[in-house]
Amino acid sequence: MIVLFALLLSVLLAFGKDIKVGFTAVITREDVKTIKDFLDYLSRKTGFSFSPVFARSYDEMDFYLFNGKVDIAYICGAPYVEGHKK
Repeated sequence: MIVLFALLLSVLLAFGKDIKVGFTAVITREDVKTIKDFLDYLSRKTGFSFSPVFARSYDEMDFYLFNGKVDIAYICGAPYVEGHKK
């Protein structure tokens, strides 16, 4: 948990008040409410605004990441490795 908060703090300091968090197609419709609740919780606790951005594919999320459309993203290991190679 401490690692998550350290990562979160570094993101907050780097990106300012509005943080766009990317999620890929691995997220189910049932997960959307949980994600929204979690981001709302983070917003209340930190004073920063967290907005979800949903991509239809890993390629689309790569595009969002590389072009600054999202600040951080939840992706699986293999797409991270492939994206990191680019």
